[in-house]
Amino acid sequence: MRDNTSSNKIKTHLLSSEFTLKDLVKVILFRKWIIISIFVVFLGSAFYYIKVTPPVYRSDVILMRETTYDNLPYNVFGTGSYYNYGISEGQLLVLKSRPSLEEIRRQLRQNHGINIPLMKIRSSLSLATSKNDPDVVTLTANAPTAEQAQIIADVAANVFISKVAEMKSSELSQGVDFLKAQMNQVEEKMHETEKALNEFRDKEGLVPQQSYGTNTSGADMGGLLGKLGELQTQSIEIENEIELTKSQLKTLENLIAEKKKYAQSESAMGVSTEIDQLKQRLISMQLDLNTKLETLTE
Repeated sequence: MRDNTSSNKIKTHLLSSEFTLKDLVKVILFRKWIIISIFVVFLGSAFYYIKVTPPVYRSDVILMRETTYDNLPYNVFGTGSYYNYGISEGQLLVLKSRPSLEEIRRQLRQNHGINIPLMKIRSSLSLATSKNDPDVVTLTANAPTAEQAQIIADVAANVFISKVAEMKSSELSQGVDFLKAQMNQVEEKMHETEKALNEFRDKEGLVPQQSYGTNTSGADMGGLLGKLGELQTQSIEIENEIELTKSQLKTLENLIAEKKKYAQSESAMGVSTEIDQLKQRLISMQLDLNTKLETLTE
């Protein structure tokens, strides 16, 4: 009997503590003005934000990233700091550098009548790589109007390409200077070799003379003279090869100068392939000079 009474009390307590849908409706009706006020304020704020905030338009330009410099030896073409950042970080530094931003601002002001502060141009530009192909780079520009965004993206892309071409030309110039230094070292080694040969010939008395009688040391003298002749022949051959390399280097310098002029007067998009070919020739010439240097050292 006592147990039944206790269970009935527990059930009554549970029923009284439940919050039903009817109670929720009563609360909403009782607090309806507060809820309506909050909803009106939220809706008004959202409408005000949409109305006051200016729209932002975005324009994209698709570019192909240069990959031929990724595996170059940095001791040939400068320090290679531009190519150490990976796929797009180094390119982003070039795009947002002060010279690039000033050139973009100058072209926008002179050619399109758009005057934008440097910091705003910097914040509106970005680079991103494609998920499907890491060699595809997307340059993005943001602006208040769609037309302005497209203009900024086009100008920024052209400036970016020209700056990258200037960096390539600078790297090629460093490669030419390096090859010139290598050639100077080879010439110094040649002079040292000739000096050593002359000293050896004077020391041993290896001067060809006519003999009218029997010469007991003729065989030894002939062997030494033959060895000296071989050394002199090798020296002459190396000198001829160096002269040929000088001529090729001079021709290559003229080609590089022409490519630099073309890159300054025209868009640099079509120069990449020819510059890469010149780069390969520079590397080949450096390897040949190193081989000659090792031969002379031996």
